Amino acid sequence: MSGDLGARQLPENVGGFLRRVAAWAARRSDVRAIVLVGSHGRGEARADSDIDLMLLVDQPTVLTADNRWTETLGPVRQVQMEKWGRATSVRVWFTEGLEVEFSLAAPDWARPPLDEGTARVLRDGYQVIYDPEGLLVDIGAHLPGRPQEEKAQQEAGLPVTYQPNPHSEFRVKFDFRVDFTNGGYVQGRDFLLDLERPEVSDAELAVMIVDAMNLARAGRVRIRRKRVVRRGGHDDASAG
Repeated sequence: MSGDLGARQLPENVGGFLRRVAAWAARRSDVRAIVLVGSHGRGEARADSDIDLMLLVDQPTVLTADNRWTETLGPVRQVQMEKWGRATSVRVWFTEGLEVEFSLAAPDWARPPLDEGTARVLRDGYQVIYDPEGLLVDIGAHLPGRPQEEKAQQEAGLPVTYQPNPHSEFRVKFDFRVDFTNGGYVQGRDFLLDLERPEVSDAELAVMIVDAMNLARAGRVRIRRKRVVRRGGHDDASAG
């Protein structure tokens, strides 16, 4: 999933900011490419979503050691440094109301074969914002897609997708916590999913909950208090 600033409709303030970023990059010799990722990259951003940008630069430490470059993009209210795997992030809150995470990595971040961290970020959806040298032109061809993932899951005997069935005899009731690869987590208690048979493994359940909730950047999944119940029975939350 890629494209330029016109590939998906972006809010006017976001589109204007991204054009400023591209113009800033064009004035520097060390910025090689910029990719819009996250919710804006996959076209699912809310009004309060932050902007996630991956900057491929010759020497990331130059931009992390002195973050005054962010002030050339607009008045800055706050800056915070974060570390995620191979990338260091500079999170900036601009006074105009935008929150932007600039993740900085060397150009080999996007060099095939892609490591799992890079593939996961790009597989969620992306748009190329700045790429004068064409470093990212063929990156989609090297991106592991869902067909390969589905084949691996099928070979392992795991469900590929979760399909709710309001007429199933059984349901699984459980607590869960899903950690995200970019920080944070989501958890639930007494969550219910439909089952086609009276048994399910924790591995199967991990795949099902991530798919059922359409969770991007899902990492470790923990399952607790799992029990299979009959639909309409005493332990089924939908009963009575």
